[in-house]
Amino acid sequence: MAIRVLLVERVTLLAEAIKAVLMEAEIDVVETFSSPREAIAFLERNQPDVIVMNLDLMDDLPIETIMKRRPFGGRPDDWMGSGRWILKRWPDARILLLSSLGDPLVADRALCAGFWGFLTRRSILTELVGAIQAIADGQKVLSKGLLPPSDDARDD
Repeated sequence: MAIRVLLVERVTLLAEAIKAVLMEAEIDVVETFSSPREAIAFLERNQPDVIVMNLDLMDDLPIETIMKRRPFGGRPDDWMGSGRWILKRWPDARILLLSSLGDPLVADRALCAGFWGFLTRRSILTELVGAIQAIADGQKVLSKGLLPPSDDARDD
């Protein structure tokens, strides 16, 4: 049975590219929305296996500004707040966040807040399919570039 994904991405070109990659991997993109509000309305009637959401802009302000003002708020009209709202409403939701930020602190805060994964935009093409499969199997995921170096790498 194919993994069912809900995609929330406001950049149409990127959404179409992600959708093409997932379809090629036989992952079923059940719906694509450009805003969290539309996605939340969809979730009232449907439960995908994984929700893939763009984190980059909340209330059209840079994420750094929003996180200083109201980190992980619960409003359904901002990006991180929407994810937290979804997790409160549907605790079993598995959300993978996509971001252009390569900040390990942001990624760590997202995982601690209950999100299942965090990928940087640089790693989308190489890691997205595997990340979705891992999350569907119950594993948390971080972009490889955000992971601390392994002991083997430090020995070199």
